[in-house]
Amino acid sequence: MSFTSEIKDELVRIQNEQSCCDMAQLCGFICFAGSVGYSGETPYLKITTESDAAAKSFETLMKKVFGIKDELVKSQNSSGRGGFLYNYVLDTVGKVHQVLDALGLFDDEFSEHITFKINQNLVKKQCCKRAFIRGAFLGGGSAANPEKSYHLEFVTHHHALSGGLTEVFAYFDIDAKTVKRQSNYVIYFKNSDDIFDVMSVMGAHKKMMEFANVRIVKDKRNNINRKVNCETANLDKTLNAAFVQKEAIKKIKEAGKFEMLPKHLAEVANMRLEHPDASLNALAELLGTKISRSAINHRFKKIIQIAEEITEKNNE
Repeated sequence: MSFTSEIKDELVRIQNEQSCCDMAQLCGFICFAGSVGYSGETPYLKITTESDAAAKSFETLMKKVFGIKDELVKSQNSSGRGGFLYNYVLDTVGKVHQVLDALGLFDDEFSEHITFKINQNLVKKQCCKRAFIRGAFLGGGSAANPEKSYHLEFVTHHHALSGGLTEVFAYFDIDAKTVKRQSNYVIYFKNSDDIFDVMSVMGAHKKMMEFANVRIVKDKRNNINRKVNCETANLDKTLNAAFVQKEAIKKIKEAGKFEMLPKHLAEVANMRLEHPDASLNALAELLGTKISRSAINHRFKKIIQIAEEITEKNNE
């Protein structure tokens, strides 16, 4: 079962304490999974979802709120993703008018344009805002497996609806991003903190805690990887610097100039030859003369400078 399905299975088990929340949740579901069309001159409301649990939850709410007992129709999904589609079709004029009127989704005259938007009268209270988001996710939401990536989104064809949902999230101080993907508007979250908050607002507390546990493990793993990469980079830097230093000492020896080096330079040069891969800090400890890492680095710069001068003189 996908992470999305697991979230939806948890959400459908939530029982709204007030009838206003049932209405808000229905509005969210219909807005994100519904369409209105005409068969001849007869209007119909159609709800389509790939989630069996979400479809049955919607059917239950329709019976509870409107007393409507239409049957769900299950069909093979032809989109290539496999599985089934669940269609809930309401095609009685009076019932369609009753639902859309209650949810505030059509204009003054039923024959005019129907607008999928958030009816502000339905989301005045915080509990109703939570219920609307829950319905929206059941109807048109999805979430990636956090083991793979952090991504949660809501998809709609309606621009006004996408803007309205971002405003509802803003009420909870959650920063929703929106992008147009072909004919759809996608309200999405990629920040793990935002996804955690969205799941909390919807009421998916069990999956929220699983998400948090995955995030903790991933953060620890990433911190370890960063530390290892940092240590590897530092080791590479140390070895590269040591190689340059050894080449400079070799150049000075080949030129017969090594015995002419000042004592303090010859001391660090010999120590480098004895410990070819040691860090500057390690060399400082080996010298045991209370010399600092910075001082040793300065001496090696001088040795490299002498080697470069020998090379330039040989090239003249």
